[in-house]
Amino acid sequence: MATKVELTGGKFQDAEGNILALGYLKMRLSQDSEVNDSMIASGVEITINLDASGNAVAGQYVWGNDVLLPINSYYTVTGYTAQGQPAWGPNNQQIVGTGTFDLGSWIPNQVISWVPSVQAGTAVQVNGTALSSPSVANFENTSTVIFTDAGAGVIEATASAPTPNCLPQPDAAQFALWTSNLPDLGAYQLISPTLNDAITFGYGGYPIPYGTAPTASSPTFITTIAGLWFGLPWINLGRDANFKTRLSLTASGNSTVYWGLCSENYIDPTQFNGNILAITYQNSGNLQLVSCIAGVSTYFDTGITPVVGQWYMVWIQVRSGVATLFVDGVSVATASVLPTANLALCWCTKQGYGSTLTSSMAYMYADNATL
Repeated sequence: MATKVELTGGKFQDAEGNILALGYLKMRLSQDSEVNDSMIASGVEITINLDASGNAVAGQYVWGNDVLLPINSYYTVTGYTAQGQPAWGPNNQQIVGTGTFDLGSWIPNQVISWVPSVQAGTAVQVNGTALSSPSVANFENTSTVIFTDAGAGVIEATASAPTPNCLPQPDAAQFALWTSNLPDLGAYQLISPTLNDAITFGYGGYPIPYGTAPTASSPTFITTIAGLWFGLPWINLGRDANFKTRLSLTASGNSTVYWGLCSENYIDPTQFNGNILAITYQNSGNLQLVSCIAGVSTYFDTGITPVVGQWYMVWIQVRSGVATLFVDGVSVATASVLPTANLALCWCTKQGYGSTLTSSMAYMYADNATL
């Protein structure tokens, strides 16, 4: 049968060496417990008196934590002066053993008996290697990750996406338009009416598109009634890609116009086993997303009937083999079966008999890189 333990010693004193003479300890058990078929009430705080030397007065007994159930109990102990001023603690302490227990053996808040036994903390590691300083962890900002102390021990990290190897996209930044003659770079390409020497327009042996000079309130754009522009086939949809343009229809009619990516240098790139991923407008209908594979076309209606003279920002985003069409920032169509052939930037207008359709474009942009 378990027995209580007599408390001895302590030699409690303040930092100046003044004895806690005739003071006392208040002890509260951490949880209700059981010993020898008796219930021990943790809600009752007990008092242990100290003598003139700051030691426990003889003849005071308490239950040892090592005989109480459930296991892993402890006492919360606070020491007071004779005048009732808190002087030590509160500290969580344990009492173990049989016979007597010397309070002077306590180390504040140190566990004596615990199951399983208390283990030393695992060393902090970075990618499996021990941190260079076990006592200091300094979170330093980088060009892509910013750390913020949010308070209450919370560290917040804000990450920014790496800058891709391409020009800024034209709907997000202003820059001089540029055209690439190096298709092996596979990074970016733009066309501009200010670089006609590097761009070939033509249909029937003569140039069709014409440019509009910029003003203080209107950017440069180019317009075609019938014709095509076909770039260099450097875009592969097996990788992530983007195509962007800002376009407008100035009239309607029985004609077809494509803006996007294609494999064939024809006025209608869906013919002759052509491959294309583009936005298209035809027969006075809605804007559509078209995916054409070896001459077989699938159309996805956007539900948008273009307003004559209104400009639309169009973005075809290819991610993990799925193309999503955005018009003015709103997703309006998707295609999951895409061409596998290398594609080029294209802009094609096929004029219908007696039609008055014209197409204007402020810019064309593409990139082809899996980030």
